[in-house]
Amino acid sequence: MKKWLRLRDETCRFPGCNNPAAHCDLDHSLDWQFDGLTAHDNLANLCGPCHALKSETGWTVTHLDGGFLHWTSPTGQSFTTEPATIIHAPPKPSTAAPPPDPEAAPPDQTDTEPAPF
Repeated sequence: MKKWLRLRDETCRFPGCNNPAAHCDLDHSLDWQFDGLTAHDNLANLCGPCHALKSETGWTVTHLDGGFLHWTSPTGQSFTTEPATIIHAPPKPSTAAPPPDPEAAPPDQTDTEPAPF
């Protein structure tokens, strides 16, 4: 995921910053401690100074579709930063149950009620 995000962002995603992503931190937009997921649509590359500025001041960021980030400054000004490369999101893991194993033993077929005879 780290390589995918570096390719997508290429630079620090803070408005006006162009430090290379290779020298940035991956920052959770919604902090991990507040149930922010470690996922492509909640992470962005921020250099150390921009990461500190976001964390210690009133800047907020929201992820939009396609890797775009919407920033709001402490004074209420809005900025949108674009990804350097628009690429499709990595596939999400499937939550579907795997198909049954044909060689597995059949489930226990015991009845809970006694036979009627």
